Amino acid sequence: AKIKIIQNGTVNAKVKISHKIKLSLNLSERKKKNPKLDAVDVDLFITLNKNSKRVDLKIEVDNNAESHRLRIMFPTNLDAKYHCGEGQFDVVKRSAERPDTKNWIEQPMYDFPLHHFADVSDEKNGLAVLVDGLKEYELLNDKKKTLAVTLFRGFEYIIAPSSKQDYTHLKGSQCLGKSNYNLSLYPHNDDWQNGEVYKEALNFNNPLSLVQTGKANGKLPSEMSFMKVTPDVLVFSALKKSADENSFILRIYNPTEKNIKGKVETFNKINKVEQVTLEELYVKDIDLINDNIFPVSLDKKKIGTYKIEFGIKIC
Repeated sequence: AKIKIIQNGTVNAKVKISHKIKLSLNLSERKKKNPKLDAVDVDLFITLNKNSKRVDLKIEVDNNAESHRLRIMFPTNLDAKYHCGEGQFDVVKRSAERPDTKNWIEQPMYDFPLHHFADVSDEKNGLAVLVDGLKEYELLNDKKKTLAVTLFRGFEYIIAPSSKQDYTHLKGSQCLGKSNYNLSLYPHNDDWQNGEVYKEALNFNNPLSLVQTGKANGKLPSEMSFMKVTPDVLVFSALKKSADENSFILRIYNPTEKNIKGKVETFNKINKVEQVTLEELYVKDIDLINDNIFPVSLDKKKIGTYKIEFGIKIC
């Protein structure tokens, strides 16, 4: 690998690591004694920002080889009994142990889905990999407890129901050409919950946008929060107009193993709050704490949906 420091200032530092991985051109060449090879160029940019709790990674790939999987490996060196992957409205805890399957006809797969992060922890220390759009990870069964994240899979496109249909002449499934990927490494104390992994993953996937604007004549203060959900373990999912267009639907969820009580605070005055189903059907009224705060209570692994009618019209 070729390593180059491309930026080293007071705000951040960036290193570029360039790899050339030689692979067989395709499956046919791979079976030959002296296969034709081509290089897959991989450039890894590692950025450390001032005061950041994580290390950001950008990977640029120029792939010319077919039928292979490209993964990035992170040896955690943690004596972890479990690993966790975030999914839809949940964080799934999975055992790191693998059963003896040598006599099984069909071998199990240990590739698992993830949404925003995968985390490995020994309950004292942990390492989370935060991703933007990547969907597959595996905790390898090795001494270093390596966390592997799939960047892409290239494969031949063949359908074989009653009659074989060969689409190998179409190369879309081979992921050829240039592509790029964004990840981040987040070391933390304790487990994913106490280490605030979810919060950091959302920060990584929703970076602040800086916008320059001219002077306006509005009445809002220079600092405000339109809506705040506490505690942080209750995750904001969506805020949208309701089906009747006269109010808003707020959706939050509790991905933890504990029942959580919290509150929602808004900048605008609230007239009425109802708990509703995902289909926006009425469940019950929610009593307000004051004009702009209402309580929420979510059991473990549950989704909460609330219909909010504000005191003023919001377009």
